[in-house]
Amino acid sequence: MKTCIYCGLDKQDNDFSDEHIWPDALGGDFLPTFWRTDHVCGACNNMSGVFVDGAFIKREVVPIFQTGR
Repeated sequence: MKTCIYCGLDKQDNDFSDEHIWPDALGGDFLPTFWRTDHVCGACNNMSGVFVDGAFIKREVVPIFQTGR
């Protein structure tokens, strides 16, 4: 059993997934393993991708490409 660092719930080891602290869409897949953790459950990992990473990328990154800044 491990505890998810986001929701704080104890879950089975197979409920956890690899969380890229620096989003993949911003190059996180190429960073050292220091920027990854396996202490995030799959549900929280999905939610953070949709509501945190997705919102950040839409708000901060996409406008740069649209305006050419």
